[in-house]
Amino acid sequence: MIWVSAAGQGVFADTPAGRTPVRLVGIVRDITPRVAALRQKDVLIREMSHRVRNSLQTAMTLLELQARFVGNPAVRSQLQEAHGRIQSVAQVHRHLYQAAKVTSIAAGDYLRDLLADLAVHLLLPDSGITCSKTGDNPVLPADDVLRIGLVVNELFTNACKYAFAGWAEGTIAVVIQTDGEHIEIRVADNGVGVADGVGLGRDGHLGMTIVRSIVEQLEGTLSLEVCDGTCFRIRFPHH
Repeated sequence: MIWVSAAGQGVFADTPAGRTPVRLVGIVRDITPRVAALRQKDVLIREMSHRVRNSLQTAMTLLELQARFVGNPAVRSQLQEAHGRIQSVAQVHRHLYQAAKVTSIAAGDYLRDLLADLAVHLLLPDSGITCSKTGDNPVLPADDVLRIGLVVNELFTNACKYAFAGWAEGTIAVVIQTDGEHIEIRVADNGVGVADGVGLGRDGHLGMTIVRSIVEQLEGTLSLEVCDGTCFRIRFPHH
């Protein structure tokens, strides 16, 4: 099979009857090598994507296994947090692989899938803790979606670990909304809440330090509301 690219235009002459077509000028190019190269590039990209996905999955599996066998609860918690951060990256990669464009992702769909993964990893089936994702589904640059995922991972993980200590049930809600100019994300729980002035990452806690750093990268703001639980609110420009 040969692939060709053809282009042409008509040549007209002025006659007593008006403008009359006299000939057609065209160019036909053999683009078979170009098509073959593009197909080979697609194969290489898919192969690279599979290897990246497998590498991320291997890293998560190793962290999960290590967390199961480590005896120190503090170390186990840190391994679980590292697992969640890699999971945020892996979920972005998965969505990019499935998307029509490789530069942007539907943020709402991404958060839905990320929360499902985090819930399986962090919440026991009989824990009584439920989570939900609601709101809009804006298409955002992949880099911004990755940052959002890392922020939500940290806040969701904190809620799972601290909001419902000793409780039989509780709810964690993630909401994403846009007004056209700004994106707002809320991560809220109906748990025990936090003391005034605590929780915005100024105490040296790595997770909240990551959150504050990422919010700065997004040129956004981070606020905390404590009322019948805890609500973190992130707001940043929708470029």
